[in-house]
Amino acid sequence: GARFAPRELPTGSAAEYLRQSMYRRQETYEIAVTFEADVTVVRARVPAWMGVPEPLGEGRCRLRGTVGDAVEWLAVRLAMTGVEFRVEEPAELVSAVRELGGRLVRATGGV
Repeated sequence: GARFAPRELPTGSAAEYLRQSMYRRQETYEIAVTFEADVTVVRARVPAWMGVPEPLGEGRCRLRGTVGDAVEWLAVRLAMTGVEFRVEEPAELVSAVRELGGRLVRATGGV
């Protein structure tokens, strides 16, 4: 017998529920990130789907773009560049980077 209590699906059909779940509109974010690296370095380390880096001079550049990924994944992707950076926006990405940084520090036994 069944080990759970069956319930009605919100759409009435399992196939329709799955279709709606898979194609539901994803959040998009306008990001702005300043890197302490030349635009050519950032272009080589950041995938094009994240945006286009613009030179700021003095070996710095700013990445602007519209992305539809989870901010947690964006935080990881930015950290993987191996370049110093500062997230300017959105606030959700700032928080995700802060949280990731804290988690990584704690993983090493740091405070």
